[in-house]
Amino acid sequence: MKPGKIRLLRLGIRLIPFMGAALMMASSPAWAEVIYLKSGETIRGKIVAFDQQTVTVDSERGFGTLQINRDDITMIEFDSAQRSPARTMGLGYLHRSTALGSAASVGDYGLDSLSIKYWIGDTSAMDFLVGFFSSSQGTTTKLDIFSVELRYYNVFKRNGNLDLYWGLGGGFMNVNDTTRSLNAAGVSVRGVLGAEIFFPSMPNLGISTEIGMGAQTLGNITTTNISTTTFPNFSMRYYF
Repeated sequence: MKPGKIRLLRLGIRLIPFMGAALMMASSPAWAEVIYLKSGETIRGKIVAFDQQTVTVDSERGFGTLQINRDDITMIEFDSAQRSPARTMGLGYLHRSTALGSAASVGDYGLDSLSIKYWIGDTSAMDFLVGFFSSSQGTTTKLDIFSVELRYYNVFKRNGNLDLYWGLGGGFMNVNDTTRSLNAAGVSVRGVLGAEIFFPSMPNLGISTEIGMGAQTLGNITTTNISTTTFPNFSMRYYF
């Protein structure tokens, strides 16, 4: 056998343990909860549904999807690296930066908003955003912005404590900008692509960044932009 082939064979043999470990990690759930029953049994798996009467769990041991009466449960131990699915309401803050090159655009504004996010499923959520900004010089108002926006999010990939998601939304904005001689109201639509991470020490605190593309109308001014800024859109929420 040629020396080159021998070296390749030796390298392949050395990589076998690492390939096996990678396959085991890929085939195992990214996280799991432990459910303790009054009978003394424990069930380990991923909770996929949670209501007032039952808990539905995808069992880790290959028993399929199980539906358990909540009266039969003594305790649920959630993985410390993942947001508890029982905590469906998130309260926080979202910063949307002004797009690159939009400094000369009359109708484009960055915004800080209060975020109220509610999970309607294991991978989908609704987010209600309310934004307000006011700037003045002496007794003269320079800029007033008020906005409301409703967004839908869908998590398309979940890896441990990291969620990758896309979102679509629309909203209303009113602007009074004396510097640009603009006093108008309008609507906007926006699509976003982002990532949200949960830290093991604080599993219900989510921090996310995202980029987006949107169109906005203020009076007779329409702007379309991609929010590829040097500082991307940023949000922080606590789920309870």
